[in-house]
Amino acid sequence: MRPESLSAARVTTLAALALLVLAAAPAVAAPPYGEELAVMQTTIDSFNACADRIENATTAEEMIPALAFTADELERVFPDMITVTRKHPDWGRNPPPEIKPTMDSFDKAYDRFLVKALNKATKVANGNTDNAALQKAFGRVNRVLYQH
Repeated sequence: MRPESLSAARVTTLAALALLVLAAAPAVAAPPYGEELAVMQTTIDSFNACADRIENATTAEEMIPALAFTADELERVFPDMITVTRKHPDWGRNPPPEIKPTMDSFDKAYDRFLVKALNKATKVANGNTDNAALQKAFGRVNRVLYQH
């Protein structure tokens, strides 16, 4: 039977059956906090990538692109992360069980980046105050970090 030969009643019946089948199909539920977990994982990955670059920089000249990369990454991920932290301000002290493992990973990446890597970058910047490009790159990272 060709489609153009179907009567209006049959088309309506077929459409109704299709809708019933779709309605009866189990819905795939989004995981709880799926969007927030994705944002947190992106931020974790960025913190670790920034820490890697900074930790691998052995000279002031190598630190400049590491800091430029860091500023770019922070500018990219901070808006979404700030949205999550404003939406769930209690997660820092009392995360739901679904978030706890990711929060633990976030805390480790944050400490590695902010405490260890940026401490190294600060020492390099303080030891090279005559390097204008390094000071500019370091200043940009600080502005991005503390403007939020």
